[in-house]
Amino acid sequence: MNAERHADLARELILACGGFEAAALICRLKKSQLQRCCDPGSGRFLPIDVVDALELACKRRIYTDGLREAAEARPPIETLMTEVAELTEISAEAQCLVRTSTSDLKLDAGEKRALRRMAAKVRCRSADFQLAVEQATAA
Repeated sequence: MNAERHADLARELILACGGFEAAALICRLKKSQLQRCCDPGSGRFLPIDVVDALELACKRRIYTDGLREAAEARPPIETLMTEVAELTEISAEAQCLVRTSTSDLKLDAGEKRALRRMAAKVRCRSADFQLAVEQATAA
């Protein structure tokens, strides 16, 4: 399962609890930490104890059912093909960002932030690809 799906599940679960402020009162994370878990480029995911607390509060298994469905959804080889394609796509986006950001041979503060965010996205995709390789080769 990729970072975008984790972020979508986190957002859906948090909204089912009444939003970020309400969810922050239910679990050990602050509002800003919960918001980062909803950003697929942040490299942050909801800890399982937080998922448990939020699912108990809203009485819905949103995140854990999403994890189960993702595990059952595709055979490992199909997942591997998807993950390598997505890694290639985000790498191409990173290349484009680097090219445009460095065209003047300088990096301003905004460009540095954008590059850091992009690097986090590439790391997430790379981790998803690595997991897909492990699953495909274990089968």
